[in-house]
Amino acid sequence: MSAHNVVRLARHNAVILAADTAAYDHRGVVQAFASKLTPVDRWPGVIGGTGNMASAEMISAALVYRFELFDAAVAGIERELPQIVAETGLDNARYDLVLAGWSAARQRPESYNIKTMSDVPSDTPLDQVDAMRAAGIFDPYRLMELPDCVQTPTPSTALIIEASYEGFADDDTPETAIQKLRLVLEMQRHHQDRAHGLHWVGGAAEIATVTPDGVTTDFIHVWDEDDEGQLIRPMPIDWTEFRVSLGLPPGKSRKERDAISKQFADLEAQLAAARKPTTTPLVIPDGLSPLKRQMLERKQRKAKLRAV
Repeated sequence: MSAHNVVRLARHNAVILAADTAAYDHRGVVQAFASKLTPVDRWPGVIGGTGNMASAEMISAALVYRFELFDAAVAGIERELPQIVAETGLDNARYDLVLAGWSAARQRPESYNIKTMSDVPSDTPLDQVDAMRAAGIFDPYRLMELPDCVQTPTPSTALIIEASYEGFADDDTPETAIQKLRLVLEMQRHHQDRAHGLHWVGGAAEIATVTPDGVTTDFIHVWDEDDEGQLIRPMPIDWTEFRVSLGLPPGKSRKERDAISKQFADLEAQLAAARKPTTTPLVIPDGLSPLKRQMLERKQRKAKLRAV
């Protein structure tokens, strides 16, 4: 799962996207390095996303060709995207698209998400899947406006604590947001997905910033240790030193991080205990007819199944 992050800074009329450049096969072996952000100067806006690289290139080119303005793309993408996928023969190729830009009609920076297939990312917490499905988050070809901050993949709780990551603030400047996004990208690089135990973020860290004046892009870091034909293997890192190197405060001390880790471990244990199914044995009184006894036993079996 590639890194894709979106931060909307309404106070600064800006939306910033941050992504890596590694393209890999299903085994996690790097096949190539390529930009995953397509700037569109005339909107102004950016098209990005995760999934099939062929889909990314063809879909982005088609959207740029079909829509002259960002607002037109927002209004028409639900109608046009299924046609684009059908015309390009990408029906079985997954692409999770991010559309970000400056809305002249609404005078604000905006970002949206739309998918070509209905699938659940492998790192989605199981206790969130049902609620997210009910909200339509996994529905294909449904445009959904994103919140002010989106991070994919979501780093593990342990990584968040180790990196002293506290999120983005309303008063962050674009420069501060980019510093924090660099920290987020490094956390995502060190994150192992639960399904495969692999690392998926590498190559280079790319930033695209959209304002009413246009789009700027920049590569803010290159992971020189990454090579084609290899798995991504992050180097060990001292998070305190790394934060300082970015111009961020050092973060929490070792003692403070250990205390927070213990608090989270205790909370997770409590939640696990609360989710553990419990059943009360059904006492069947003597003297019941065979039919009533069978009915009560059937109810008891159903209760056990519901609990499981």
